[in-house]
Amino acid sequence: MGLTSKEKDRVFQRAKKYCWERQHLFKLWLDGHVHVIPHPKVWESVMRHSHKELGHFGVHWTYNLLQGQYWWKGMELEVQQFVSQQMVCDQNCASFNAPPPPHL
Repeated sequence: MGLTSKEKDRVFQRAKKYCWERQHLFKLWLDGHVHVIPHPKVWESVMRHSHKELGHFGVHWTYNLLQGQYWWKGMELEVQQFVSQQMVCDQNCASFNAPPPPHL
């Protein structure tokens, strides 16, 4: 059972938004930005680096740090769940009310 012409066109149009280069998948945005789409197996290590290594800044800061370089479907929810599980943040009850960093 093959794809219809309409289905093939849809797949080809969507494929234009992505690029595979040197074992990495990239999302190409209309404004020219390019984001790495990491393999789901490394999502946690990517989030850990942005959250723990750069300073327990909470959900919004962690998400903003990540979205400048990375993208994956459901990333914001994954970041929320990851940050909510961090003991240091819960113990400190840190409240970072400063606005998130600007997009570069």
